[in-house]
Amino acid sequence: MENETIGSVTREHVESIFDNDEVRKLASKTINSIVSALTLPMKWAYYKKQTQNNCFDGIIKCSQISKKRDILTMEQAAALFKLDWENDSAKLSCAIALYTGLRQGEVAALRLEDIGVDRLYIKHSWSKYDGLKCCKNGEEREVPIAPMLRDALLSQASFNPHGEGLKGFVFFGLLPGQPTDPKNWLKYLRRALASMNYSSPEKITYHSFRHLYVSRVSDVISDKRMIMAVSGHKTETMLNHYASHLEEKNAMEKMQAAAQNVFLPIFEETIA
Repeated sequence: MENETIGSVTREHVESIFDNDEVRKLASKTINSIVSALTLPMKWAYYKKQTQNNCFDGIIKCSQISKKRDILTMEQAAALFKLDWENDSAKLSCAIALYTGLRQGEVAALRLEDIGVDRLYIKHSWSKYDGLKCCKNGEEREVPIAPMLRDALLSQASFNPHGEGLKGFVFFGLLPGQPTDPKNWLKYLRRALASMNYSSPEKITYHSFRHLYVSRVSDVISDKRMIMAVSGHKTETMLNHYASHLEEKNAMEKMQAAAQNVFLPIFEETIA
């Protein structure tokens, strides 16, 4: 479609994307994003009468079947955090991800002002391209944190050399106003897994900790509303509706107890 004008782009142009050999090598989600990048502005142009071609209605996108993500067992997680990692900051980041179920961008976005006495205030996420932005679902939330992990976060934040006070990132980067590159955490995580002879380190991602968190907390908390209120999942309409009426204090107390019982033993004497 190079050098095509808006008015000359047709449905055939859009549908030809699916037949491109290079595009077909991509993941379904990526292909759908490419199609949306074309059809959304064309829809705007159509309603603004800048084109007479409807290039967006009825386009059938690729089906998206998510692969089951590999996660560690609790025994493997315990062994992992008993190791001496090459990078203590990466180890702490992964510990926070496991204990709280936070997304990678949410951990990267943590600033000193987000650390409370017994909880973290999740107000932002960090993206390489967008910088500091709102959380994935647009809503702030609170997650319980154990005292030893809170103290470890405060210690980590104290090394921030940029003099930004409460606005300083806990996992600070080389430059002021930005955190470290979260990709480094995955590098050190997989090195630690390799050192404990884990069979397939490349199959474990940072997001695997979020899956492990939700899976194991679900074993001890039957009320999914409580889990969703803390994890930030907003995928089921009815659960969203009921979660809005959830007693926050009760949810925080139960989720704190669950996290302490399930995950805290992993970090005792391993996170300073």
